[in-house]
Amino acid sequence: MPSAGGFALVAWSGGHVEEVRPAAATAGCDATSVWVSEDGELIGYAFAAPTFVNAEFLGIADGGDLAPDSLLVLVCRSGPTSLPTPPMALDAPDVADYLLSSAEIAQYRAAVNSRDAGRYDQATAQFGQLAVGESVLAPVAMMRVAQMLVAADRDAEAVEAFRLALDMRGLPGPLAAAARLDAANALRALHRDAEVLSLVAGVTPGAGSTSSQVAQALWLAAQAKRDLRDPAWTSDALTIVSTYPSSADAPLALDALEHLGAAVPALQAAYVRYLHGEDAAAFATYQRAAAGSNADAAVAWFYLGAIAERAGDRVNAIAAYNRSIQLDPTGALADDSYWWAAHVLNVSGQRVLAADHWATLASRFPSSPFAPDAAVRAALVRAGLNDFDAAAGVLRTMLDHSSGASAARASRWLRVLDEEAASPAQFDARSISAILEAAGDSATAPLPVASRAEWGTDGSADWSLAAAWMRARYGAARVGDVAGADTVRIAFGLARAGEAPVARTVLYAHINTLADRPYDLLTLSRLATQAGLHDVSIAAANRLVAGLSPAQRLLTPFAIERLIYPTAFATETLAAAQAEGIPPLLLSALVRRESLFQPTAGSPVGARGLAQIMPATGREIAASLGVRWDPAMLLDPATSLRFGAHYLAMQLERFDGDVWRSLAAYNGGPGNASRWFRAQMYPGADWYIEAVDYAETRLYLRVVMEEYAWYRYLYAGAAAPTMH
Repeated sequence: MPSAGGFALVAWSGGHVEEVRPAAATAGCDATSVWVSEDGELIGYAFAAPTFVNAEFLGIADGGDLAPDSLLVLVCRSGPTSLPTPPMALDAPDVADYLLSSAEIAQYRAAVNSRDAGRYDQATAQFGQLAVGESVLAPVAMMRVAQMLVAADRDAEAVEAFRLALDMRGLPGPLAAAARLDAANALRALHRDAEVLSLVAGVTPGAGSTSSQVAQALWLAAQAKRDLRDPAWTSDALTIVSTYPSSADAPLALDALEHLGAAVPALQAAYVRYLHGEDAAAFATYQRAAAGSNADAAVAWFYLGAIAERAGDRVNAIAAYNRSIQLDPTGALADDSYWWAAHVLNVSGQRVLAADHWATLASRFPSSPFAPDAAVRAALVRAGLNDFDAAAGVLRTMLDHSSGASAARASRWLRVLDEEAASPAQFDARSISAILEAAGDSATAPLPVASRAEWGTDGSADWSLAAAWMRARYGAARVGDVAGADTVRIAFGLARAGEAPVARTVLYAHINTLADRPYDLLTLSRLATQAGLHDVSIAAANRLVAGLSPAQRLLTPFAIERLIYPTAFATETLAAAQAEGIPPLLLSALVRRESLFQPTAGSPVGARGLAQIMPATGREIAASLGVRWDPAMLLDPATSLRFGAHYLAMQLERFDGDVWRSLAAYNGGPGNASRWFRAQMYPGADWYIEAVDYAETRLYLRVVMEEYAWYRYLYAGAAAPTMH
């Protein structure tokens, strides 16, 4: 054995894999890792420093035995030791192989600029030049030509151009669906309904179309059939109402059916009206359905409660929710009814009754998505009444019926209430509960000054470990270009040419086609990172770790995890954080939550950019920094990051370094952050989080701090996910 450090090839005598390490130590090798070898090829990675980990790597069964005479390559410690690189190491893909020429991008961008400026004739000519060339963008350009013709009221020519685009056999699924729908609308204007049907038949979920596009296709088909006097149109309309009730076409389909006097299931009709804010119509239909005493009546009463709550009628909302429970106490909406009845009771000041509903929900429906929050809320109300035994009972029931983050949360609260319980990290070391447990009384103290220097980059990860992990989890690698390479090239080209939202739509749809191609998902993730489409990279890499337990995520190679949690816009992030004196990894965690690193991201309320700054707030920040204000600044990555860092630093100063109140202020406003602080029953971050009465902000606090701790684990050398 090379006790001074190095590698050793040994034969294993057989037995539990966890016995390898002590046996190696007895023989003089302080093993930091071991590889399983077969015919001279390294085929599996078994454990890694600093913790011995048994995992499912080929011939090694989780918790099981390693076959006798297995050949092992031991890596023996002597200072820093590099792992041997297995022959299946993952070469980095080169994004240059998937980028279009500068000339193609410039030509397409010029056409986009003309279109966006309203110069449709010029845009038609520019797109047309690209459409007749050899570029992979040609079918997209031809589709744009067709759209320009529609804008010019030249529908007949537009239809032919759309057909040419579809015949080119290169349009990605979502764009092909858009072309079919646009062409069908043009045909409708020309009263060529028979042709509409053949076009929209190709808009299906399996063809990469979105649910909204499928609903549009069904409605176009229904209208065409109706005009052709085909009674089957009602079947398409009913499918929209029942399957796509939230689509913009659902109310139109429902209106048409009701005008005809067609039979539409009452609950389906009422649900469409409810989803689209037509409360008066929904109320009338639900009220009629509520007259019975069956499960349908229970559903009707639930939505009557929701409508009353939306109207601010708390008394009738509570009564309706309770009536729904009474009619169907174990039905599909029973847990929803308990939850929303408790919510209305709570905001009405009836906290004890609310706690009764929460406790019942948690005990009767432990698998409900509402159960963890319900159990904690019930327990905290009981604790506030000094009934700590009842509080502990609710939490122990929760612990007995949950796992992962929910179990960690139950155990954390038991410990906060001075009850005996296992450490939250035992259930989920990545959870906010484990992070708070590790922080102890310092959870609300200012983050250490040293955290401002914590940083790392994605490129330092060990891809040999990722290669072994991929082979163990998914088998041998597939060699060659990523599947659908031209689709990727088109999307990257569109992103560079000013149509990033379209590019993202194409790539997200493409990710869905790669479900059984993990190596292609990995390649796409790495390519998207190089292309600056970090949200796409995250989505693709997330598929690789889907289904892993919290413990297994701790064993996922950093190279994989850093794709999911990148330090994107590294130079700008580091500069902004240093300028404002905040931890750069905290800024990365915040931006990941705010925008998923999309520079042009926008929210329904008007927040913009990487750090999701509201324009009014941006104006104030610009004045504070002494820079000239322009709303477009918020879409510039460096400016958005600086503004976000400045605003967060302001909150940290305002709240004496308390990161919880500061993040709450960033998301929910400083006034609310102060109000929640005054409302918490006892000191401590746990109590503060639960005092937050905005669901969005409460989730925001948990997620940002979980991700900050995970960033520290991935980039700052933390031994576990921690905030300090």
